[in-house]
Amino acid sequence: MSSDEEQIVGHHTQYRVVEPAWRSDVVTAWLRIFDALHSRAKRSGVYGDQRGSPSRLRIGGPGRSTGREFVPRLPINAYDNVWLNSQVNVEDAVQPGPPVRYFHNVKTLE
Repeated sequence: MSSDEEQIVGHHTQYRVVEPAWRSDVVTAWLRIFDALHSRAKRSGVYGDQRGSPSRLRIGGPGRSTGREFVPRLPINAYDNVWLNSQVNVEDAVQPGPPVRYFHNVKTLE
């Protein structure tokens, strides 16, 4: 849902995240919680088998992606308002659905 650009800082590799222009800040924040939960679970051995790449240290980057691709038929509040208002024929091209509430159950975060 976003792209990363690898960056070496000292002895650590960081990945600067480039957010898609079409995605709302609400959805980005909601997705970051999943990233953090996955990273914490992987480090603590929740998944058991630890094969595969370790979780990446992802930090926000400046600006947004200039890519033109987007995911159609998402809830209307998943789209950035400025991006959505700049689209031609939104109902046919983007086909946004009704808005939804983005939240995490507190029990999920424990």
